[in-house]
Amino acid sequence: MKSARKDPLTLEKTLKKFIYVFFIFLLCTSAIHAQSKSFVLNIGGTTPQTTENDSGEKIGTTGLGWSAQSFTTRNDKLHFGLETAFSYFGDNTFTYSDVKYTFKTSAISLSGIIKYSDNQANANIRPMFFGGLGLGFFVAEAKASLLPGYVWSNTGTTEKRTIVADSSIGYNVILGAGFEGDFSERYFWNMAGRYTLIGVDIEDFDRTSVSSLQFNLGFGVLY
Repeated sequence: MKSARKDPLTLEKTLKKFIYVFFIFLLCTSAIHAQSKSFVLNIGGTTPQTTENDSGEKIGTTGLGWSAQSFTTRNDKLHFGLETAFSYFGDNTFTYSDVKYTFKTSAISLSGIIKYSDNQANANIRPMFFGGLGLGFFVAEAKASLLPGYVWSNTGTTEKRTIVADSSIGYNVILGAGFEGDFSERYFWNMAGRYTLIGVDIEDFDRTSVSSLQFNLGFGVLY
């Protein structure tokens, strides 16, 4: 990890950017929803797999993830649509050398998505596979505080420092698989696992991509 570089006010600007991007994604998704033939809401636990460069510790712990999917075109097996997803990873606090670090990370994405699922199959449970490609917006904050008895070498002080507080937009890749079944002719459920990869460009973050695994339950409706 590198020493402090960002003004703490950068976090406020980052949060504002996050909110703006979120609402843009929401508007785009709403426009697709208006023309959709099915809608699915998924929610579950998500865990980042990416580690911090020096310590090898993960940049977060298991947190909350959800996604909304609208499929505008469908035949018996292939479904094409759009997905908006949000991941709020749990904070990860760890000690490396004489410094205690706390990472806070989150991400939202907007992706085109293709799902394979045989809706005409006469089975209570059907396998499904899906993949997507789009844009991801990633937010990272890392704070550092010294262990008792230590001081910062460049100032001789002991204050808590923000060493990363930034965001970036990059590619978003989704791969997943699971099962789905019907409650009725109109309503259905799913259970799935997914892998997500987001490209990032954040100075002092020392990573060009962030990956995560998510397991979720979903509920859908056909129009």
